[in-house]
Amino acid sequence: MPARQSPAPQTLPPVHRQIIAGLGAPFQGVVVLTKNRNLWALSLVSLTLGLVWSGLALLELAVPVSEVWWKQGLSALANGLLGAGIIFLQILIAACAPLLDLLGERTEAHLKIGLAGAPLTEILTLRFVKNGIRAIVEALKLLTFKVVLYAVSALIHLIPLVGPPLAYLLSGIATGADFLDYPLARRGLPLKAKLARLRTVWPASISFGLSVFLILSIPGAGGIMLAPAVIGGTWLISYLGLVETP
Repeated sequence: MPARQSPAPQTLPPVHRQIIAGLGAPFQGVVVLTKNRNLWALSLVSLTLGLVWSGLALLELAVPVSEVWWKQGLSALANGLLGAGIIFLQILIAACAPLLDLLGERTEAHLKIGLAGAPLTEILTLRFVKNGIRAIVEALKLLTFKVVLYAVSALIHLIPLVGPPLAYLLSGIATGADFLDYPLARRGLPLKAKLARLRTVWPASISFGLSVFLILSIPGAGGIMLAPAVIGGTWLISYLGLVETP
């Protein structure tokens, strides 16, 4: 069966409204989550991932800089764990893509932009396994794309003055693509087509990515926003009209 290609929107919100919507989408995700208890159980997965992120960030802050050799070693270990933890977290997000995808699917049903999925009691049905495999494959493709962007970002960051802002921008683009991916992937769009679709709404895509990246960078607090980021990304896709309504 060919992939369903949702038509590109004919009328887009003006640039300033796209930017405002992108910046506020994660917080809109919080609003949707608090009003829909059906999303709470699925949010526990991303909450667990977020606690890993937050715990490692707090560990780094908890180790003071000191001239004492063993404190320096502990600080270096904490920094190493944080770096490894971020990479590990990205892998976990890709591995848990089926459940995060299901969270986005439930959000679509709540927003009335998609068909309701199978109940949680049918989580191991053939349909879920099939969609889960698809989600993992697409998540791994996206992970590769993000790794490239993060690597380029790390190199650009070394450039004086202009490097850090450009690196932050690239990191935001990578983050935004991550959380905007789920509703587009459910339409059967390959990575290239999804990126092309997001380019048509680049003000919202970039502002959303920068907002999520900044929130996730808050030590000890940002990680718990993973679920609202997934929900907010789905809400933003709906607001922009990038997916069809049944």
